[in-house]
Amino acid sequence: MPPLCRPACPASVKTILQKMHKALALAVLLAFVGFALPGGAHAADADTKIEPDKVLDAARAQINAVQKKLDALPDKPLDDTQLAELRTTALDAQTQAEAVATAIEPQLTSVNARLAELGVPAEATPEAPDVAVQRKQLTKNSSTLDAQIKLARLIAVEAGQTAEQLLKLRRTQFQAQLGQRTSSILAATFWDDLLDESPRDLERLAPLRKELGAALAGASLIAYIVALLGVALIFALRALAGRALMRMSTTRIAPGRLRRSLHALVLVLLGTATPGLVAGVLCLGISLSASLSGSLASLLNQWVGIACFGGFVAGLGKALLAPDRPSWRLPRINDELALRLRWFPLALAIVISLGWAAQRLSILVNASLVATVAQDCIMALALALIIVLAMLRLRRASRSAPDDAQKAPAQPAPVWLAVLLGVLWLAVIFSIVSLLVGYVALGSFIAKQLVWFALVASSAYLVTGLIDDACASLLASAKRHGGDESNARPMSRARSQAIVLLSGVARLLVVLFALTLLLSPFGGGAAEWLRQLDHLHTGIAIGEVQIRPTAVLTAILVLLLGFGVVRQLQHWLADQYLPTTGLDPGMRLSAATLFGYAGYVVAISLALSAVGISLERVAWIASALSVGIGFGLQAVVQNFVSGLILLAERPVKVGDWVALGGVEGDIRRINVRATEIQMGDRSTVIVPNSEFITKVVRNVTHANPLGRVQIKLALPVNTHAEKVHGLMLAALQENGEVLDEPAPDVMLDGIDATGLVFNATGYVGSPRAAYRVRSALLFEILKQLREAGLPLVNPPTMVLKEQDRADTAAPDISAFGGAADSGTQSPDKPAPEKD
Repeated sequence: MPPLCRPACPASVKTILQKMHKALALAVLLAFVGFALPGGAHAADADTKIEPDKVLDAARAQINAVQKKLDALPDKPLDDTQLAELRTTALDAQTQAEAVATAIEPQLTSVNARLAELGVPAEATPEAPDVAVQRKQLTKNSSTLDAQIKLARLIAVEAGQTAEQLLKLRRTQFQAQLGQRTSSILAATFWDDLLDESPRDLERLAPLRKELGAALAGASLIAYIVALLGVALIFALRALAGRALMRMSTTRIAPGRLRRSLHALVLVLLGTATPGLVAGVLCLGISLSASLSGSLASLLNQWVGIACFGGFVAGLGKALLAPDRPSWRLPRINDELALRLRWFPLALAIVISLGWAAQRLSILVNASLVATVAQDCIMALALALIIVLAMLRLRRASRSAPDDAQKAPAQPAPVWLAVLLGVLWLAVIFSIVSLLVGYVALGSFIAKQLVWFALVASSAYLVTGLIDDACASLLASAKRHGGDESNARPMSRARSQAIVLLSGVARLLVVLFALTLLLSPFGGGAAEWLRQLDHLHTGIAIGEVQIRPTAVLTAILVLLLGFGVVRQLQHWLADQYLPTTGLDPGMRLSAATLFGYAGYVVAISLALSAVGISLERVAWIASALSVGIGFGLQAVVQNFVSGLILLAERPVKVGDWVALGGVEGDIRRINVRATEIQMGDRSTVIVPNSEFITKVVRNVTHANPLGRVQIKLALPVNTHAEKVHGLMLAALQENGEVLDEPAPDVMLDGIDATGLVFNATGYVGSPRAAYRVRSALLFEILKQLREAGLPLVNPPTMVLKEQDRADTAAPDISAFGGAADSGTQSPDKPAPEKD
């Protein structure tokens, strides 16, 4: 029977983490090189000196060796580990062949370019000898390089097909293993076979047992004392580290979830390191006392890794449950449930460690089939029983009512939790039944996958919680330094947005990595995903454009850097350089705005070029969008173009006093789409830019015109006109804001029924001062007229008085806003009589 499927071991997890670290470092390096030197990756490949023939011969030999083992499969079956190794070999050959093709391609391009420069030789004219020799050599090199590239691509395709074939074989074998049936553990024949095979299994185990016993017996007393002292030192350091962690958490870290998340993470690390170090010290003491064989040394090293994994399981459960410190607990679990489940992580860690160590031992000594089945069945049953006990404790804790149940009734469990528990019960029951009826591989796989799912989900919860808490702490710190979010500085807002974006990306990566770990037993693990990600550097073809992740990263960096440079240069122009010129504030703002538009266009163009999309390639996109722009975006484009015209032609500028329709006020800002006008009541009106181009606009302050002050006064007919003229003219001349040129003047505007009408006119430096100066002149002129005893004409008033009859009534009418007086008749005109 092939080995039973097992979840990923600590060694495989370590290998996956190492691959992820290497892939991340490679991505960062490629991004930096691609940003610093366009096409840096290709240049590095071109500069690397390789021997294509030797590399391709080695890759071909690897593929042939894999193919021979695949052809001999019916006679010599391979287990899953051997198939995985063969697939790794095929993928390595594919990588080497693709690297050769990538390295040779720039050389072929260079040779073909030089041949193109030589051109086609003329038939009638003989070619120069040196040119002919050069052409012959270049043609030979071109043929050789082209053949090598084709061979490399052929080997890469063949290796890829072989890898896919091996992956299908692994999946088929995995499905076949789950369907195999052996004797039931409840049957007497199973135990009879186990007893029959026990002597032979003990014989296989005897050499290893003797070697280990000899190593232990040969160790001196000093070695035992040193080992015990080392173990005691590890536990003492563990206790000191725990106290130091608690002290640092309570004094150095602000209260909140971040403190609890860091505390839980360090507990997991300490729980993982402590048993691993203890096992490592013991194994080191055994290895120093005697020279061990390779098999025993490998077994001891594997046991050290198993001890680390068991410590990780126990530490993770202790950190999440926190039965002794409820206030430090991360998940929302009540105290009673945490106390009921406090034994669960340790029991799970012991069963996993013992079962895993026994499996590695049986593989090493090549134990019998019945012994291997018995080990897997016992381990899977133990795991299933632990899960059942934990679920029963959970059920009892949820049903038990607290002391203050009447005051605070328990909330019903969420629907998703009830569904999850139901699925978990079905899976555990199905696993136990499968183990008892003889489908050991299927039942063991289900039980181990349930444990693996719980471990991966718990680890992902802890890491994502730590990321969220760290980002929340950074955001809180940014808000404390930046103040209110609405009034925060742009850099503070940008930092907050970057923190939130980083949190989302990090959580997404954690979830994706967790999914790869969950899919690892099905043949689609993290190593497979990392291999696919590693091949993304060749690019994704979209039409004629080859988009590479490194190019996209470079484009994003170019875009961000370009926008930052444009923003800084725009501020420098507006705040430092332009104020030293003779431009007015409105023109300075217009120039800085136009520079910003042009800079953003250049930055976007550079980013498109960095990703491999030139402006010529997007011309057809602009042509296709022109129809939509003409219909759907007509108003937007019209206002945008109008805004550019306003900034360039400057019929109105920032600071002008304009009147447009029923809107009159000062222009405060000219944006891309609309212009902001501040009214007299301090409100802001947003007017589309096209209104300033297509309609009549009155610009009061255009070209800095003068403001005119005009005052009209009506005096009685018998007033001394020359005296009034001198008095009003003196008031205009004595006012400091009235200009001497044009000179102020007072004219007799006319004689009508009200009397003499005088019209006084003066000019001030700005139209904005006209209203204020007119008010001051009116106060002064009225004062001087009063002192001179010159009366003004009262507005005429007509009063209709009601007659002395009850059946008729007429309301009082006051002309020019005068108040009606029902009891007084106007002295000037009698009340009209009614017929």
